[in-house]
Order: sequence, then structure tokens, then C-alpha cells
Amino acid sequence: MITVHTDTYLNVKGDTIFVRRWHPAVASSSVPLVLLHDSLGCVDLWRDFPATLVRQLGRPVVAYDRIGFGRSSERKELPAAGFIREEAEKFFPTVRAGLGIADFAVFGHCVGGAMALLAAARDGDRCKAVVCESAQAFVEDRTVAGNPGGPGSVREARAVRAAQEVPRREGAVGAGCVDRRLALPGVRVLDP
Repeated sequence: MITVHTDTYLNVKGDTIFVRRWHPAVASSSVPLVLLHDSLGCVDLWRDFPATLVRQLGRPVVAYDRIGFGRSSERKELPAAGFIREEAEKFFPTVRAGLGIADFAVFGHCVGGAMALLAAARDGDRCKAVVCESAQAFVEDRTVAGNPGGPGSVREARAVRAAQEVPRREGAVGAGCVDRRLALPGVRVLDP
């Protein structure tokens, strides 16, 4: 069974947000499941997961690229320390309104998980279900400092990435995310 999707862009305060919607052939529910990507994700990196969800759940699925990711507008500055709350309280409701979504279910992965929990708490009865996978609740000291004999620290990873030239791979899944995301990993992890 082929799952049909449509792409659109929403204008949000001078920026554009890329949105993809998957539609079930036969719907068991009109309440969409909204996917919130991880800290380095974008719509394309969900790969076939949304289409599988549509077929299994019989409900629409929606995913969007946050500002600075994928096909959405580039960020003009680094994310604020409160970017998780900002996404849940400012951008997520704007996306819902722009798509005419009243009731919703939400699935968030990694930092998207924390955003999903905040969006669910904010929107109360409008949120029919929330799934939070591998959400970050806090940053452990060893993540910042590194593990003896194990993976390096966040600071070391940033230095290595800054020293490497990472080529843009046109046509690759998530290629539109790669270049502008390299400056972001670890930025907020290291902030107080």
C-alpha cells in the first residue's frame, strides 16, 4: 500500500517552516500524530517511519523541520538556552494553527521528546496522546567532561568538528540539514 504525502511551507514571523503530511488511505482517526525530531534531525531523517505509522495507526502523521534544520529557514543566531520551551510554546502552536490542527497526538525523540512533553502539558485536553522517546532531562557532568578510556567530551567533539571540513552530500538523506547543523551540537549542553 502506497502512503501519500504532501509538502508545504508555513510562514512564521519572517521565517519558513517545512512541513510534510502523510495521509492514510483509510483513516481510523482524523487526529494527527505530530513528530518532533531530535537535536540533529529533520523530516528527511524520519525516513520510512512516518509512512509505517500511517499504515499501522490509520491516522495522519505530520512532521516539520524546526527553524535552522532541514528545509526550514536558517537560524539567524544560536538557539536560546530555553529553545525547548520556546519550540513547545511558540513554534509548535503556530504550526498547528497554520495546518488547522486542533486535537493532536505527539511523538518526540531526544530533544523533541522534551518538546513533546511541554507541548502536551501546555495544550491539555487538545493533546490526546504523547510519546516521549530518549528525551534529555539534564546534562550529566561526564557528558561534558568525557569518560576515561571511552568517548570524548562534548568540548572535544566540538573541537574535532570545527577542525574538520564536512562535505555537503547533495541528494543524501538529510543533506539539507548537515552544513548548518555542525555549529549547533553541544552549544546548549555547555551553557549554564
